[in-house]
Amino acid sequence: MAPRSVANLLTRVRQVLQDEDQENYRYPTSNLVGYYNDAMFEAQRLRPDLFIGKWDAIPQAPEASDTDYSAIDFALPPIYFLAVVDFVTGRTELRDDEFAVDGRAMTLMNSLSQKLMGGA
Repeated sequence: MAPRSVANLLTRVRQVLQDEDQENYRYPTSNLVGYYNDAMFEAQRLRPDLFIGKWDAIPQAPEASDTDYSAIDFALPPIYFLAVVDFVTGRTELRDDEFAVDGRAMTLMNSLSQKLMGGA
């Protein structure tokens, strides 16, 4: 299996959000990448062991629009890919969901913490 990239993550997030019209994305790529970067900080907070040897630079993806995200590897082991997809999707949905604290957005965001800590 080839390594996952940030581009793979963005594609999966857009599928879940039903935001696949490439000419008119509802959610700017820079926002999604920013949420991915937030997930990396959260992962480092909860599981610093995943970042041994990377303390000086938590893997961050640039939020510039001209970035080739297919060239940036997903920064965590592949088993956490879907957890990060859920986190980014949840953060994105917070923007639109005025009842997000009780809804799906919070559930999706919390799945990252649960999966990083070994929960189901």
